Amino acid sequence: MSGARASADAQLDDTLAATFPASDPPANTVETGIGGIVRVSGRKTMAEHVTDDSVFGKIQSLVDEEHRLFGKASLSDHDRVRMEEIKVALDRYWDLLRQRRALREFGDDPDRATLRPASTVEKYEQ
Repeated sequence: MSGARASADAQLDDTLAATFPASDPPANTVETGIGGIVRVSGRKTMAEHVTDDSVFGKIQSLVDEEHRLFGKASLSDHDRVRMEEIKVALDRYWDLLRQRRALREFGDDPDRATLRPASTVEKYEQ
């Protein structure tokens, strides 16, 4: 992964952590997902408010920002970088929403879904 991609992933993870904060994360984290801890020793610790609707709300927010940038007469270098960040974030959030729906469809807990790294979701074929 390039340094720029790693930096963008780290910034996105910070944004996600602020959007979906974890509740009192314990020291022995096993799996991470939106906003931090998803499971520790099989015990859920993710904040209660993470739902399909909250994930879709974040998607809508990103789409609105993308449309605002598309509407500009010309894009600055910063805008172009932001457009790429939005594209990656949208891929990650759509993947998360698909995971949640699939888990629910097959009788599993949708909170087991995790926000996968950009390096994973960007390899998917559209």
